[in-house]
Amino acid sequence: MTQTFRIPEFADIEAAARRIAPWAVVTPLLESPALNARAGTRVLLKVEPFQRTGSFKFRGACNRILLIPEAERKGGVVAFSSGNHAQGVAAAAGLFGLGHHRDAGGCATREDRGHARLWCKNRVIRSQTR
Repeated sequence: MTQTFRIPEFADIEAAARRIAPWAVVTPLLESPALNARAGTRVLLKVEPFQRTGSFKFRGACNRILLIPEAERKGGVVAFSSGNHAQGVAAAAGLFGLGHHRDAGGCATREDRGHARLWCKNRVIRSQTR
């Protein structure tokens, strides 16, 4: 089976932003005069630690889940990750009441597993503790 890949256009990004707006936190842009001086230009920092799960990964997971037709979402979602991506998928799955299977490929820390458990009650987590 051959799948085609299409590079997202700006309109796709705008559509994703509208789609996730009810669930994503609007995170601030911060500016540091010291960093601006050191870089020799204006630098704005997007403060994603204020996002659900503490990273931007929630945005992508939420958007992707919302693109799945509702009838198909009932089958749940899978994440192969041991960190921020797994937490983003777990949080988005939890918001929509979906089952969530996370396979950390044998590299999840106890802390990683604990964070993912906070976000989604309907989950199966397979990993080995390192």
